[in-house]
Amino acid sequence: MDVIVPQFIADEDYSVTRAELLESSVTATTETLYAVDTAYVTDNIVKYKPLAGTDQGTWRTYKALSSFTSNVSATVENPYLTPTLWSDQGPTERWKMFDFLALTATTDASNDIEISLHCRSINSIAFMNVQASDITILIYDGSDLADKIPANLLDTVTIDLTQQLSSWFEYFFDDFDYIRDVATPINIDLYQNVVLEITFSKITSQDCYCGQCLPGRSYFLGNLQYGVSTGIDDYSKKDTNDFGYTYLNQGNYKKTMDCDLIIENETLNTVNSILTQLRSIPTVWQANPDGLAYDNLLVYGFFKDFSIVMPYPNHSECSVQIEGLI
Repeated sequence: MDVIVPQFIADEDYSVTRAELLESSVTATTETLYAVDTAYVTDNIVKYKPLAGTDQGTWRTYKALSSFTSNVSATVENPYLTPTLWSDQGPTERWKMFDFLALTATTDASNDIEISLHCRSINSIAFMNVQASDITILIYDGSDLADKIPANLLDTVTIDLTQQLSSWFEYFFDDFDYIRDVATPINIDLYQNVVLEITFSKITSQDCYCGQCLPGRSYFLGNLQYGVSTGIDDYSKKDTNDFGYTYLNQGNYKKTMDCDLIIENETLNTVNSILTQLRSIPTVWQANPDGLAYDNLLVYGFFKDFSIVMPYPNHSECSVQIEGLI
């Protein structure tokens, strides 16, 4: 079993822990930029790029909760820091695939989605809640758009998201189904700067979208044992209207996975350190044999609990409970 620690995406080069969005085919939104010394009225919508916190470097929209004049030197500093004046409406369309939520997706109803990322020290990439026929990744040596030239092309990875068919009947009579969650290795040196050109190919007559794009570094934890338990936590609820009729109000859901690992004792300290450092950090948990075979064995979330037992001289047993993010 592997765990992929993502490099979260920013609009600028903040640090080596963040990747950078260089370009996107998704049209930038037209909301007004937040500006100081500006009069706003209730329900005005602005966009703003937080420079702190977990959302730093990603463009988000905010709605004014009252009428006021902004003043950078007073308490009204910016929408991110003043939730009493601004309501966070979430990321803009092109940035939805880079927030922390897999069920909010960057969508294009008419075309393929194409993005270019600058990443460092990665060896894997995962995509969650995708609707596309395939994903093509061109990997260039470099750090900006000018480096996307044939001489710098290191590798090309194509991921076919079509589910494998089990019979001729399915081929001729059933609708094609597509894989939604996938991870794949990126075979480059960890110290290398690369530009990833990623294309999500649109399925005919369906929207093209991606909920999360997660380049990062993969770490091997241990050998997965049989008996993995997977499922979802469903947040739908039953409501009753004024006439006494009940109906199901569909809500969101999150994945869950409980698994047991065998860990070599010589790597025990490393595995314990990795898991301890990953507490409360959104991470990709990869129990798939190839990153593609089973959607339910790829979870984007965090571990709720882990425990390690050392019953043998050469290896130990580790149990991990994983909760997905919505």
